Amino acid sequence: MHFMKKWFSLSFLFFAVTGFSQPMGNFTGHAVQGKAIIIDADNFSLRMIFYRPDIVRIDFLPDISAEFDSSFVVIRDTLEQVDFRVIDTPPSLEVRTLSLTIVCRKDPLRLSFYDADSKLLLGEPVSGGLTKVGEKRAARFSIRQDHHFYGSGVRGKRLDLKSTIFSCYNTQVFGYHSAPGTMNLNVPFLCTTNGFALYFENSFPGRFDIGATDPAIFEYLTGGGELSFFFICGKTAPEQLKKFTWLTGRQPMPPKWALGYIQSKYGYRNQTQAQDMVRIMRDKKIPCDAIVLDLYWFQHMGDLSWNLNNFPDPFQMMADFLEQGVKTVVITEPYVVEHSTNFAEGAANGYFAKNSQAAPYLLSNWWSCNCDAALLDITNPDARQWWWNQHPHFFGNELAGIWTDLGEPERHPYDMVHYLGSTLKVHNLYNLLWAQTIFNGYSNFRPNNRLFNLTRSGYAGIQRYSVFPWTGDVGVSFYGLAAQIPFMLNAGMSGLAYLHSDIGGFCCASTSPELYIRWLQLATFSGVMRAHGVDYQPQEPWGYGAEAERIAKKFIELRYRLLPYNYSLAYENHQTGMPLARPLFFADSNNTALYDEFSAFCWGEAMLVAPVTADGVRSKTVPLPRGEWVDYWTDQHYSGNQAVTVSAPLDQIPIFIKKGSIIPMQPVMQFVDAAPLDTLYLQLYPQPGHQNQLRLYEDDGATLNYQRGEFALTLFSLSVTDSPDSLQLYFRIGPSIGEYHGKPHYRCYLAVVHHVLSKPHSVFINSIAAPNYPSLAQLRRYGNGYFHDSDRCSLFVAVSAAADSEYVVQVNGMTFTSVERADTERSGFLLKQNYPNPFNSVTQIGFSLSDESQVLLKIFDIAGREIKRFDLGQKSAGSHVFSFDGSQLASGLYFYKIHTASSIASRKFILLK
Repeated sequence: MHFMKKWFSLSFLFFAVTGFSQPMGNFTGHAVQGKAIIIDADNFSLRMIFYRPDIVRIDFLPDISAEFDSSFVVIRDTLEQVDFRVIDTPPSLEVRTLSLTIVCRKDPLRLSFYDADSKLLLGEPVSGGLTKVGEKRAARFSIRQDHHFYGSGVRGKRLDLKSTIFSCYNTQVFGYHSAPGTMNLNVPFLCTTNGFALYFENSFPGRFDIGATDPAIFEYLTGGGELSFFFICGKTAPEQLKKFTWLTGRQPMPPKWALGYIQSKYGYRNQTQAQDMVRIMRDKKIPCDAIVLDLYWFQHMGDLSWNLNNFPDPFQMMADFLEQGVKTVVITEPYVVEHSTNFAEGAANGYFAKNSQAAPYLLSNWWSCNCDAALLDITNPDARQWWWNQHPHFFGNELAGIWTDLGEPERHPYDMVHYLGSTLKVHNLYNLLWAQTIFNGYSNFRPNNRLFNLTRSGYAGIQRYSVFPWTGDVGVSFYGLAAQIPFMLNAGMSGLAYLHSDIGGFCCASTSPELYIRWLQLATFSGVMRAHGVDYQPQEPWGYGAEAERIAKKFIELRYRLLPYNYSLAYENHQTGMPLARPLFFADSNNTALYDEFSAFCWGEAMLVAPVTADGVRSKTVPLPRGEWVDYWTDQHYSGNQAVTVSAPLDQIPIFIKKGSIIPMQPVMQFVDAAPLDTLYLQLYPQPGHQNQLRLYEDDGATLNYQRGEFALTLFSLSVTDSPDSLQLYFRIGPSIGEYHGKPHYRCYLAVVHHVLSKPHSVFINSIAAPNYPSLAQLRRYGNGYFHDSDRCSLFVAVSAAADSEYVVQVNGMTFTSVERADTERSGFLLKQNYPNPFNSVTQIGFSLSDESQVLLKIFDIAGREIKRFDLGQKSAGSHVFSFDGSQLASGLYFYKIHTASSIASRKFILLK
């Protein structure tokens, strides 16, 4: 959040491997020692240990007695037996499991990794693989042009990390605009599109060179310590991520309020300002679940106590906020200034990092006070306990979450000495250990409550400590906004599903209303939706004028309507490590054009979002993965495997729904648990000939009871039979299986079926004919029936349900359109109804133009698939007729659409034979 000084450059740690390196040499022998395979060579040895048949750890042993630090990252052990076979032949040694084969070529010793189908995944080059570089270590692999790499933490110059060089050393960059090469949160893990992932188990600064210096070579160089790496075999990046988070831990379920809207700034300086913000938010009926208090809540940095001059009655204030549904979060930092009440005790007991004389290392001219400051030695167990012991006093019963800032650590001289060693050894681990301290302490303090830890830094595995990281002090600019998408996607592919950013940017320029709006729109589809920035400019939704406030409220309300969908995504992440925001290639893994695409992303499996990240832009070209897609705003249908240009006015960003999807939504609430969720809206986007499912996850949203099985799962399924005459839709609402406190036992489901042209012949609910109501209002009033809205081409079906029962909705005699229902006369363009209609083989399509224009005619089937296209060429102003021959088509309902230079219009027609 604050200013930093760069104390030393990492460049002195790294130098080119060639010229200073010593490779393994030739194979000299091997031995199986329990669960390990030791392989010896002329110069060094290596050790293989399998954690699973598809995960192996490789230890590089420059000395056979080399000691490896205990892992702070990996939570799995090797107690479970993994069966492997060792096959020794003259040219090679092979180690095989059910999932993986490692071939160790002997002269010289080089490793290659193959999957169960004997496909080569990765190998070491002849020039050298595992290598000693002075006192450092290196791993080198051969890579191909079709290799693509992702993850590594917060990384954003591009999505695909191929052809890049970057360091792995947590670094705060104040006021950045374009993406820095190295940021606050580094994870030495890389997943790929090529069937494998790599995790390097070394906390020292590392340097990755992924085909930048030599396009055929991947190189990882450590800044110290011993080198281990995990090779993870998995066909797809999601599979690899699932296995990596199995190895390092998965994110617990978030407190549900963390998925609401959070209001922060630097800062609310006193109790009155905080109370005013909450009051205005509620008066304006803008949903909000939390307020975040910056450093004005304490007197001096390092004080873990309330400043009663600024906040005279903090616990009553927080209690009042809770009555209004607003949680409170406060900031803490690991630095203790000399004026702090904690400074003398910490120094006397050796709780601070030290200098070479074993005295507290004093950081002069600390930015918050222009005085000396010390850094808490978080690697010291006694210091960690002392630090946590002071938290319950300022938490009380009312404080809901904590904000851990500056934990890179922001200012960390290389000659500092810690309980666990040097700055270089502990730097990347610092915030991981701090998060562990908070998590363990909170688990004892509130043993059945979920933790919210808003944090700026971290390392591999930190997700298991319930952290919600953000991207640091981003500059106020559209460049800063654009950098957030690859940051978020690569972090998600590193196990960090809740990475987000300060809405509007943090500092260093004035936020315009447009930039604020566009940033808030991105935040609607981020792990956390939180406004933050310096207080010399507005941070609240009403600070940028009436139009900006209206748009901000619209998207905040959309965030709340999507809570059932988003909360189910959170459960999927908790179960599998799958991020909420996903790169497009997750939806189309064979489409190489998407491998470095980050102008848009998938939000879960069903939604695609394309944020606008440039000033003044009012349309955007969006790449669509394979499949069929529907514009969320207009219901227009688009086929995938193409880029489409759509409108993006200031109050919209392009959002697409994958056809076949079921989107659960809820009524807008002022906070997430304002009322029982006894009404659920289900947005259905049928795809004829396909069956789709959605699993809805629910629990109490606050406790850890879900870990004891107190949650409910409801399975929804949607299918449409495909026939030339009419369609039948089947929608199944499964029983809500499971129990939790507060579960609604009766619920009204309101399903909205999109693209229904006309009223169906009949609707049955559990084989009982449902009544047709003349209006949506009456349907809502009486329930258990249906209403067709011809203007919106939507069918509404209401089901009043006992939560633990099953309901099947059958809709007969449907006609679908996935083609935009445009006005037939606009801008002097008229599209006429064809004649005859219905027709047998041939019909006439008439249209008139007010100006000369290029004309294109498209024909679609009832599923919205384009089946014919006619370029009618340049047409003069006036009336025209095109004779369409449908003799090659089957009987059924079709649509025709005409495109001119300025207009699009469509109509339906019926072919009967």
